[in-house]
Amino acid sequence: MLARLISKEQKSLEEQLTQLQEDVTGNTKILSELESSLLERLANAQGSLLDDVDLIDVLGTIKTKSQEVNEKLVESREKTIEISEKREQFRPVAARGSVLYFCVVEMIQINWMYNTSLYQFLELFDYGIDKSPKAPAVKDRVQNIIVAMTRKVYRYINRGLFERDKVTFKLMMAFKILIKAQLLTGADVGVFLKAGAGIDDRNKKYNWMDQKVWLNIVALSKHKFGYEHNFFFKELPERIARLEKDWKKFFDENEPENAIIPDYEDKITTDQNIGMFLHLCLIRSVREDRTVLACNKFLRKVLGDEFTQPVTDQIAEIFDETMNNKPVLYLLSAGADPTNNIDEFAKKKKQYPTNKVSMGEEQEIPALNMLKIGQLTGKWLVLNNCHLSLEFM
Repeated sequence: MLARLISKEQKSLEEQLTQLQEDVTGNTKILSELESSLLERLANAQGSLLDDVDLIDVLGTIKTKSQEVNEKLVESREKTIEISEKREQFRPVAARGSVLYFCVVEMIQINWMYNTSLYQFLELFDYGIDKSPKAPAVKDRVQNIIVAMTRKVYRYINRGLFERDKVTFKLMMAFKILIKAQLLTGADVGVFLKAGAGIDDRNKKYNWMDQKVWLNIVALSKHKFGYEHNFFFKELPERIARLEKDWKKFFDENEPENAIIPDYEDKITTDQNIGMFLHLCLIRSVREDRTVLACNKFLRKVLGDEFTQPVTDQIAEIFDETMNNKPVLYLLSAGADPTNNIDEFAKKKKQYPTNKVSMGEEQEIPALNMLKIGQLTGKWLVLNNCHLSLEFM
């Protein structure tokens, strides 16, 4: 991904690096050949070496040539280091691309329908580079690309997810970004997901608290957060005992994710790195019913407001991403029908009326004929009820 980015952003830099690598290889080969030639002459020399004028001339030539080659090798190494330093300035973009790619790939563990190819992802990666705002400073340009690419990947994948899986995908993005930045560890994410599921503790002291919640609290108190391995909630059971009335009130809040946390509020809000994650873990542990709402608050902090707002992709936006060999597939809920919207857009593109075939029994031949006409003329074709002709599709 870094090479792909540099080839777009700093093409001359990538070409220089390639040329230098070729030069180093060529000069190293010349040096090796000179050494072999010298060893061969020494092995076949007869009589005194000092009397062999040809050999002495060859030695002088090899010495001079060897010195030139070594100087070129040193110069090449210095230039390679210089070019590599310039390339490294763009590495955060490649790192973010890698993080996003594995978020996308791992969604197939939820539903195989979410399978996305590397080729598809590279198109999104290129889009982030090509469509992001230019900037004179490299660090600003890098940030612009990261923002544009993250937004584009989110919008593209979000478009094809079932509603119930959308928060999951955004959480994966946020967690992996924080892990890459070494603000969270995989174990931190694990304690958020599992909480007290693996804990056995029968020492619950409060009638107003469920056993499951107590186990979650014990799990939080035993976990070391972040790369600094901080027992942030180590004293949580004792603090609840000390301020039981305040904690019971917090547990009973209608919106605990927006309420002040007894004895912890200042500590969480002042931790700029993982404060929101600590808050999320606490809400998930004590009020599981408010976890999704707490997740949205966490996502707004980590990714931005637009990642928690409703997304509506217009047909014009989708059309910009299509090619003549890349159809658009609509997965519709009951009662939804985009046909009118497609026709309205077709009028603007002077493609109206569009050819339409409602798939089903004996409709494959009409559909194929319409498809052939579309190939020849560029005419748009809309196939409805595709699920009734899966083999044809």
